Amino acid sequence: AISGEDEGGVVRWRTDGLSKSMPADDAKVLAEYIDSLPEKPAHRALPIEMPSYSSIEFLLDPETITIGPDGVVRYVVVGRSRGTSGTVNAFYEGMRCSAASIKTYATNTNGSWNMIEAPDWRPFREMRSKYGVELARQAVCRGDAPRESVRDMVNHLRRPYRG
Repeated sequence: AISGEDEGGVVRWRTDGLSKSMPADDAKVLAEYIDSLPEKPAHRALPIEMPSYSSIEFLLDPETITIGPDGVVRYVVVGRSRGTSGTVNAFYEGMRCSAASIKTYATNTNGSWNMIEAPDWRPFREMRSKYGVELARQAVCRGDAPRESVRDMVNHLRRPYRG
């Protein structure tokens, strides 16, 4: 769980002897969801269609999708190596369809979640991997707004439009 002091819109806390901080709005989101995030989300995740040359398979955990009152769609996405290493990483993220951007709130590399200090919004075009664009197109966004419901998003991910 996250706890700390709100100092003018910034929450500060201590973990592992280190002082960390993040915007109060992000801390509120994490405090609400971090304890409910799955330790190993890959077992129930749905694939995001990626080009065949991609060395990483991306999946979305449908049980973690929420549409916030702020219009941000939050979810857990899993990246799994297609190679022999089988490396699996998960990310708790938010997507703003209106700005075509993603914010990573926390990462999971060994079965435990680690908060990102001072997460920021990154436009899709600045991301190394293109899974954000594909996730937005295939499931999360309808133009510059989120789809109507989580159910609609999951249905679109199960049967993406191939136009």
